[in-house]
Amino acid sequence: MLLHLGLLVVVANAVLHGEGERRFFCPDFSRRFLRALPYAFCYYLCFDQAWGLLGRGVQWLAGPLFDMNVYPLWAASYHLAAMPLLHLLVRFGFTLAGAAVGDRVSFRRSWALSRPVAGTLFLTALLWWAARRLPMDIPHTAAPMSPVTEFYARWLHLPVQCGVSVLGWAVGAAWYVRLRGAASVVDGDRPA
Repeated sequence: MLLHLGLLVVVANAVLHGEGERRFFCPDFSRRFLRALPYAFCYYLCFDQAWGLLGRGVQWLAGPLFDMNVYPLWAASYHLAAMPLLHLLVRFGFTLAGAAVGDRVSFRRSWALSRPVAGTLFLTALLWWAARRLPMDIPHTAAPMSPVTEFYARWLHLPVQCGVSVLGWAVGAAWYVRLRGAASVVDGDRPA
């Protein structure tokens, strides 16, 4: 997760400055990294950990209706529980993207920035979520794992998941830069 965060700061800085930026690390990398660290831990605990607990709750509620020993039903309940948290991540995620580009963004400001495009952001996050989870979940639906699936699970899944995660946060940083620019134009047009 710390590697994800470090790469997020680097990628967000590149998104902010465009292709003209030649440095790999921004001059205030450590300050941005440390500013983003509490948000990253918050999102990890609230999203990844709470998602698992909610998934268990959905499984417990659906247990009397379905045979939860069947993996596809178990996986569906597990992923269904992620949807409300994914929505909250989309709406409050600009606090982390803002910290990565050197801005201070409150949860209220993040909610306001994401309001005009909340549906599009949610669909973008849903694609990120599917790309992050489904490559490993689909092969587990087959009872015997093939050698190719086993090789992917042992050696490729973690690097692929890390790459998709960093790409997702880079897209989030690009959304933040775009919405921040649109909000500053609107704020600048308001009478004082």
